[in-house]
Amino acid sequence: MIAAFFGADGRSVSAHAVLVATLAAAAGRPATLARITRPAEPRLPRGTRLPDAVRVVELQAASAEAAVQAACEAATARDREGWLILDLPAECLAAPSLRAHLDAAVLPVGPTPLDEHFAAAVLGDPRLVPPVQAGPPAPVWLLGCGRSGGEPAVARFERSMRAAVRTGAPDAADAIRALPVALPRLGPSDAAGLVVGTLTSRLLCQGLHLIAAIEAAARHPSAAPLRRQDLAESLGPAPSAGGGADHRDTGERLRDLAEALEAIEEGAGPSPQDLADAPLLEDWDVGLRAVRALTGVVSGHPDFPRPCRIRTSEVYASDGRTWVRTYSRWYRLGRAVGDTAPTTLQ
Repeated sequence: MIAAFFGADGRSVSAHAVLVATLAAAAGRPATLARITRPAEPRLPRGTRLPDAVRVVELQAASAEAAVQAACEAATARDREGWLILDLPAECLAAPSLRAHLDAAVLPVGPTPLDEHFAAAVLGDPRLVPPVQAGPPAPVWLLGCGRSGGEPAVARFERSMRAAVRTGAPDAADAIRALPVALPRLGPSDAAGLVVGTLTSRLLCQGLHLIAAIEAAARHPSAAPLRRQDLAESLGPAPSAGGGADHRDTGERLRDLAEALEAIEEGAGPSPQDLADAPLLEDWDVGLRAVRALTGVVSGHPDFPRPCRIRTSEVYASDGRTWVRTYSRWYRLGRAVGDTAPTTLQ
């Protein structure tokens, strides 16, 4: 399997994604990481130590043409039994000779609007990404990075990228394809572990789902869209376990909550996008527990595939009618129980 990650953001987001993918791939088979840089771009840190199952090749290329040639040579010489993961400048996307070697082309995108703008500029440039009707090579797959929350986060990312591309290249927007997984924000232990060749348990879980998604993209290069059930061949019969459900840790939930509360205080939240993917809580009422919570029948929840009655985590803010922000997530509010629901919960 040959997968190439193309950096459109200065390479740091892509480099982190490549390390996660390489270490996850090496959990089951040999893997080679080939990182090709231009003269002004830095190499990996000197202290980077990867497991014995990982072979690292770093090359510096004086020109885009030389970078493409080096990548093609690495693809030709690869171990057929293992993975080859290429970390390349975005300009290498323009080379059909390289793209012909690839099973999957991945464009990692960081969590900020500027990251999305840079990626949209790449996707909207016909010199780098040929139109779908032009035929092979297969389309570029987007990978959301620094984005937590399971499938809803992937859906938000794909919509946001489609809108960003439509601004500059309307004809290219409909061809947007995102892998059905996202990499979470890196905490201090995550980032430190990558440099010494180890994955935290949550990053290993996400990395294995990323590898499965890349394999699915290689099997179904024209799938539109690629869904989590397509990962079953690599992950087994329960692909939703781990990558699709919401597995944010406490730090991620608190950061998300802090951002939500700041937006509410500034009158900027919840945004339409926040509520578009929020689960719907029906028959809701104020539940009694050590902290304030809501009870009700929820649908569209990433951890509960079917409608069921739940008690939410702590309520931090609500307008008492249409939305509520709990410790874990946004909810849209449907009908309340009777006429006794409060008009405000703040």
